[in-house]
Amino acid sequence: MSTVQTCAASLTAAKLYSTLFQHVLSRPDVAELTVEDPAEAFEDLRDRNDLRYLVKQGVPEDPLFHEGVGTGIRGPRAKWEKELRAKHKIAQVG
Repeated sequence: MSTVQTCAASLTAAKLYSTLFQHVLSRPDVAELTVEDPAEAFEDLRDRNDLRYLVKQGVPEDPLFHEGVGTGIRGPRAKWEKELRAKHKIAQVG
């Protein structure tokens, strides 16, 4: 596969994931989008797309975004992350 074909395939996959994710967000009966045992390439694609989405949603501007980072205290930060994942239907990885 040429570099151009690889880039085109990557953009097509990103668009497909983004479209599917938007559909999941629009459905109140769906809690999150989860892929069991995803390939590493899919994990990279998902993570990049989720990051773009969260930046567009203004998450980095949230006052709680930096709270607790580097302190080793997970309580308030973990609660914020859990609520954020639920709101945006993003599964916890790991």
